[in-house]
Order: sequence, then C-alpha cells, then structure tokens
Amino acid sequence: MRMQLYRVGVLLTTGVILLMSVSCDMGKVLGTETTTADISGVVYESGGFSQRLPGVKIFLVGRETITASDGSYSLENIPVGQQELTATKNGYQTHTYTVKISGDANVNNWHSFQMRLLGK
Repeated sequence: MRMQLYRVGVLLTTGVILLMSVSCDMGKVLGTETTTADISGVVYESGGFSQRLPGVKIFLVGRETITASDGSYSLENIPVGQQELTATKNGYQTHTYTVKISGDANVNNWHSFQMRLLGK
C-alpha cells in the first residue's frame, strides 16, 4: 500500500513539473510567439487624450510612417524586444520612447503617447 502511494506521489510530482515547464513557455509551445510583430497606436497633443495629431513622423528600427488624419499609426514586422520609437513634427518637441514589442500573438502591441508643443 505504501509503495502504491509513493508511486502515485512520484507520478503526480512529475506531472506537475512537466505542466509548469510547458506553461512557462506557452507562447513558444503554442506557436504564438514570433521574432517580429506589428505595432500601432495614436499620437495626441499633450494636455489630454482629446486632441489627436496627424502628420507626426514615427521612426522605429529603420522604418518610418506618418500618422493619419486621426493621429493613428501602424508599422509591420518590427523585431521583438525593446526598441526606440522616435516621433517628430514641426512645432513640437521631438520625443523618443522605449517600447517593448511582444512576439506573442495574444499580446496587443498598442503604444499611444503625447507630444508637447515647442515652448511649453
């Protein structure tokens, strides 16, 4: 009887260890993690999130785009990890942000921020 309980305990412990090791890297196991990802967001004028800014140049890892009339932007195939995003627009201070790009398909790479007018 003790031997059977011992075997059950060993099997349960082994099962828990295997389950934990798989769940710790679930993105890779499920195939939802990649080496590049898309990023998008909205640029606002500082002082609140009501005034969206069109025409802002966004630079990220050798790629660039310009925000649309609603202040939105998107870039595709950005390398996963921490990256430097730079935003410029005439009349506004240039801003550089560190953004974390996730390769997990279940994570939304949404990065919105505010820009300040020069002299403010």
